[in-house]
Formats: sequence, structure tokens, C-alpha cells
Amino acid sequence: MMTGARKSGDFPVTGYDDWLEAARRSLKGQDPAALFRRSHDGFDVRPVYSADGASGLAVVPGRSGPWTAMQRVDDPDMSRANAQLHEDLANGATGLTLIGRRSISAHAGGIATGDCDELERLLDGVRLDAIELRLEGGRKLASLLAAFLQRRGLDPARATIRAGLDPLSMLARFGDMGISRQELAARLVDAAQALGQRGFAHGLLAADSRVYHNAGASPAQELACLLAVAVQYLRWLQAGGIEPRKAVGLLDFIVAVDADFFMGLAKLRTMRHLWARLCGAMEVPGVPAFIHAETSWRMMAARDVHVNMLRTTTAVMAAGMGGADSLTVLPFSLPLGLPDAMARRMARNEQIIAMAESHVEHVADPGAGAGLVEDLSSELAARAWRLFQRIEAAGGMAVALRDGLVLREISKVAQKRQRHIAHRREALTGVSEYPDLKEVTVPLLNLPDEEPAAPAAAFRPRAPRGGAAMNSMIDYLAGGGAVRAIAERSAGGRTRCRELPQTRLDDDFERLRRRADALERQTGQKPAVFLALLGPPAGHSARAGWARNLFAAGGMAASGHAGSVDELAAAFARSGARLACLCGPDRLYEASGEAVAEALRKAGARQVWLAGKPGESLKGIGIDRFIHIGVDVVAGLDAALQLAGETTGKESAA
Repeated sequence: MMTGARKSGDFPVTGYDDWLEAARRSLKGQDPAALFRRSHDGFDVRPVYSADGASGLAVVPGRSGPWTAMQRVDDPDMSRANAQLHEDLANGATGLTLIGRRSISAHAGGIATGDCDELERLLDGVRLDAIELRLEGGRKLASLLAAFLQRRGLDPARATIRAGLDPLSMLARFGDMGISRQELAARLVDAAQALGQRGFAHGLLAADSRVYHNAGASPAQELACLLAVAVQYLRWLQAGGIEPRKAVGLLDFIVAVDADFFMGLAKLRTMRHLWARLCGAMEVPGVPAFIHAETSWRMMAARDVHVNMLRTTTAVMAAGMGGADSLTVLPFSLPLGLPDAMARRMARNEQIIAMAESHVEHVADPGAGAGLVEDLSSELAARAWRLFQRIEAAGGMAVALRDGLVLREISKVAQKRQRHIAHRREALTGVSEYPDLKEVTVPLLNLPDEEPAAPAAAFRPRAPRGGAAMNSMIDYLAGGGAVRAIAERSAGGRTRCRELPQTRLDDDFERLRRRADALERQTGQKPAVFLALLGPPAGHSARAGWARNLFAAGGMAASGHAGSVDELAAAFARSGARLACLCGPDRLYEASGEAVAEALRKAGARQVWLAGKPGESLKGIGIDRFIHIGVDVVAGLDAALQLAGETTGKESAA
């Protein structure tokens, strides 16, 4: 029985050098610097940190208590969407996000509420004063919601409704807003004024990192873009007569969080710090940054989609520990289409269980003092602030988008990341590593057919000044008007930029898998690869397993065959494959590789590859391609599928 608890002073003091030496011992004398990982922002992430060496950021208080568990409302079928949201609210969700069809986050669906009657069907039975409601659909969806409240006789001031207007993210996503930059600013200010006049008090505007994140931005680039967007909106609001002291309270921040746990945690901490620093630079009393986090669309995969739940669960913990005020979890099947009830339930429960079981929401800034987290936060802050200053020097975010500065900076990082993924330096579980060629079909909801809209006379809002344009739209919709009939005049000129491509990390591999699927539909079987196994299993199994995994990443089924040279040739002739790959130890490659390769060619192999590095002794044995760790897997699989496609085409023509 213990007679008393040991005090911390009873334990020996372990310093940074002690941990470094322990790391060196575990590496059998190798320098721990070999484990350094270069981040996409250009700084090293080290294997060992100490609290003493952490520079740290000024502490900025974040959320206190539970975050708001948001659920997406994105089903175009209003009746079905109403049933979904009631199930969500009855089972732990505390907020809803209405996703408009043209929203940057619509992905597979998006609601298409055309008038107040349709919105009434969607929100039937919902107590808006008891939940948080976020809108992602621009000025027209915000106008419709305001008109709906007016018809219901509900005071927006009694509800937490975040309009989230962010025209610059729409510009970045689609490349053309159809109006001039001056008119874009005027409409944004007009909308903020109209909503404020009607009692809307929360998150009228949003600075949203998702469009930059999905284009491939690094964490520091995302933060820089958030700051630049926020400053652009503050300038527009100030020019429209809204003082900075009031304007800073109108902004929300939306931040994508992926499965890089510590980086995601640090990104949210850093955002709070940078916003406080920015408010200080403007000599405006600090308003805490309200951060809505969403699990990353970029990290989601369309293959082995259940692995997406592991990714989103990691992101949930990073967002929660990073201090997100509200959080949306993307359903695991979203890359395939409209998620069903099970996928929605899992998305909802991931964050509810995180709070119920870990109680992480009750800990203020749990990463504070941890050397890794503090160092990441400091590095991100420094790099984000430098890029933010460059954007400001270029004329602000609207100009930086127009002139391509933002696209150029993000493209450098995105291209480097995709090279890493192609070479499998960054692994995608279930995609580039451990792919499942026998995965089961995931159920999805069918998208309803679009019904032709009844013709409606065009409604032209008033000029955007002092809230007049937005108020006229709201009154028109409250009187029974249709969103589709709103036709705003353009004063001339267009705001254009090169749109930021919205990508996922699995895109290159997904293109390969789709090609393999198409070949399978033509032939009735997956594209085949013949693995010629040299020697006993102890000598070939490691390379054969590695090669089988590599080809499966492209949707190709690789089967192994052992035996003599003649037996391998005969087995290849029966296999139906046109690509062969030798798998075995180097000594057997040198001894019999050339003979096996020649026999396989005579048996019909279009190309012969080898699993291993191209040493000097192997360069003259007739091998078409060497595959090994560090090779460009995407390029190799592209060539392999090209062979299979040529074969299919010729056989079909015959």
C-alpha cells in the first residue's frame, strides 16, 4: 500500500541533452538529425524538443468550454434534409451549416432553396434560437434567411446566425465575379449594413482558408491569406463608414484542419495570436478570433473511404485542442457523393465522443508549454506574417488574387507536395500505401432530379448603399419572390483572377484507379501484372509484397509465380498479362535475371521491370524499368496502365 504520493522533485531532472542521447541510442548511434522532417513552410520539424528551448507566442485566450458541434445541411431534397437535421439535433449536434449549391464547400450536393416556402420546408420544426446556424451561400442565401425570419416574426438578435459572407473566396474559387472590385466591395459593405440593421450580430463576414488549403497551401500560407482577407474586408468596411472598432467584431475565421495533428493544433493557436497582433497594429481593442474549423477536404480519399474516419478523428482532436469555437466534420463518403445516414452519424459522433470521453474542451490551450507545439506556432507565425506583408505590399488580397501572387506562392508548395506523394515520401494510407482492391461499395444517397424552375419576372435590387440593396432583396423575398429572379445590375468592369484549383491529395492516384476501372469494365478483370519470383520465398517475398502493393495503388492486380526459367515463361503465357516484374535477391538478378527477362519477352511480355535499384551489374540485362523506394510511382503506374490500355485497344480492334 502506498503511504504517500511522490513529489515531482523526487524524480531526476531530465534535460534536452538527455533526451537527445536517448534518441541517439535508439538509432544505434545515428545522428537524430536524420529524423528531421522539412515542413512545407520550409522549417525543420525535429524529433526532440524541450520546453526550455521553446520561444513560444504570447498567450491569447481561446474557447472556454465545449465547442459547437456543427452538421452540414447539403441535401438538395428539402424533405430529406429536414429529416436529417432533426436527427442530427436530436443526437448531439448543437449547430447546423446550410450549404448552398454554389458554395465553395458544396462538393457532392448543396441546397437549392429558391424561396421562403422552400426554406420553410427545410427548417420546419427547428428552433433557431436554440442552436447556432451558419450560412455558406453568399448574399442571396443570407437574404433568403433574413426574409424567412421576417416572415416568421423572429428577431435575429435572439439567435446565433453567422452569414459568413466571403466574396474573395468565391473569386479565388471561380475566377470571375462578374462585377468590378469596387462594386464587390460596395455589395459586401451594403450587406453588412443591412444585416446589422436587422439585428444580425454574429459573423456577418468570414475569412475562409479552405479555398487556399484545397489549392495546396501550406499552413503559414493559409494563415497569411486569412489575415490578408480580413484586412481587405476591414478596409472596405471602413471606407463604407463602419469603424474598425465595430468592423473587427463582424469577422469570423474558417480554418481547414487535416490529419497532421500537431501542425493543425499549432495553426489554430497561431491564428488567434496573429489576429490579436493585427488588432494591436490597428490600435483596435482586441476582439478574440472566432474560429470555425472544418476537417480538410484535401486530405479525403475516394478509395478505401473508411480510412477517412481515421483522418477526420485526428483532425477533430487537433481542432478541439487548438481551441476551435465550432467544428464541422466531413462525412467519410463525401468524396464519392452524397453521404447516407451512417456516414452523417459517424461525422457527428466523432466530435461528440471526443468531448464526452476526453473532456479536451475543458482544458485551456493544452498545447501551451510543449516544445514542439510552441516551436511550430512560432515558426508559422513568423512565416505567415512575412507573406501577409508581401500581399499587403502588392496592394492587398484582391489585387494579389488578380495579379496571381497568391496562386504562384501556393502552386510552389502544391507541386512539391504532389511530387512527394508521387514518390511516396508522403504516404496516403489506402491510396498510395496498402490499397484495397476488394473494397466494398459504400451506400450513397441519390441526388434528386432538378425540376425546371417556373419563369419569374426579374427583380432588380436597389443600388448598394447603406444597406439598400440587401434590404430590397430581403423585402422582395419576404413578399414571396424567388431567388432566381434577382438580377443585380453591374456598373461595368469585372473582377477576374486565375481560379485556384481545388484538389485532393489522392487526385493523381485516383486518376490511375479510374483508368484501371475503365479497363476492368472492358475486359472483365483488373489489369494484370506478372511477378516472376526468383529463388525461395525468404529471398523474394519482401520485394514481391512491395511490388504487389505498388501496382495495387494503380488498380492493377499483381500475381506471383515461381519456378524455372521455362516454367516462368509458360506461366506468363497463360496469365493474360503484358507486363512482367522480376522479384528476388540481387545475386539471383545477376545470375539469372537476363535469361528470365529474355524468356518472358519471348512468351509475350511487352516490358520487363525489376523490383530493386539499378546497380551497375543490372543495367545490361534487358530491364525496361526499375522500381524501388523513392521512385516516381505515379509515372511508373501511368506507364504500366498505358501498356494495359494498348493491349486492350489492339485486342478490341482484332
